[in-house]
Amino acid sequence: MEQNCITCFSNRTESLEAKIKALKLKYNLQKLDFNFAEFYIEIFKVKNIDELLDRINEPEEIPFWAELWPAARGLAQFIIQRRELLAQQTVLELGTGVGLAGIAAKLAGADLVHTDFAPDALEFVKLNYHLNQITDGKLLLADWKTFPTNLAQFDYLIGSDILYEKLLHDNLIGIFQALVKPGGAIWLADLGRDYAKLFIDKIAKYNWQISKEQIAVTERSQEMLIDIYQLTRKNS
Repeated sequence: MEQNCITCFSNRTESLEAKIKALKLKYNLQKLDFNFAEFYIEIFKVKNIDELLDRINEPEEIPFWAELWPAARGLAQFIIQRRELLAQQTVLELGTGVGLAGIAAKLAGADLVHTDFAPDALEFVKLNYHLNQITDGKLLLADWKTFPTNLAQFDYLIGSDILYEKLLHDNLIGIFQALVKPGGAIWLADLGRDYAKLFIDKIAKYNWQISKEQIAVTERSQEMLIDIYQLTRKNS
C-alpha cells in the first residue's frame, strides 16, 4: 500500500477465510463481539501483543495498534449513540488500530477513511470489514510526523488513545488545523491520561470550542470511565 495516499478496497474478490488464514501466518488471533444499541460488531485483534515484543527494535515500534483498548470501545459507543450526526458525513479516523471505532462510524453511515502508520493494522481493518459484512472501504497509510495535509477537509475527525505521546502533540494539532472543515468537529477518547489533558489545554489556544463527556465501559469486570473530548471548529 502506498504511503500518504487514500486507497479504496473491496472485499468482493477475497474470501473471509483467506483473509483470516493470511493473518494467522503472522499473528495469534482473537475474536471479540460488541453490542451497541441495535448494532452488533465483531472484531479480530491480536490475542496477546506481548508475544510481538520480540519483533521490535525501537520503542515506537511497540504494536499498540494490535490491541483493542477500552478507549476505542468508549468511542465506538459514543459514535453509535450519536449516529445520526455522522450519516453521510466525511470522517477521518486517526490511529485506527484494528478498526472498532471507525467501523462503528461506517455503520452509522459515514464516508470514512481509516488511517494508521502500521500496514498490518490496515490489514486487520480489511478483515474486520469482511467480518461485519461491509464491502467497500478507504484506507490511508500515514505517519503523523509526515501526514498529508493536502487532503480534502473532513466533517469529522475521530481518534481513541492518540494523545499519549507529548512529542506528537504539535503534529496532531497541525493535522487538525489542516483537515477539519470550518464548523466541523473532532471526537477524541482517552482513559484520563495527563498527556491528554495537556493536549486539550494546548489546543484550547486555537480556534476550537471544547467540551467533555464520559462513557462507562466494562473491562475484565471492572468499570472504567472514558473521557470523550468534543472539539468543534469555530467558523471564524
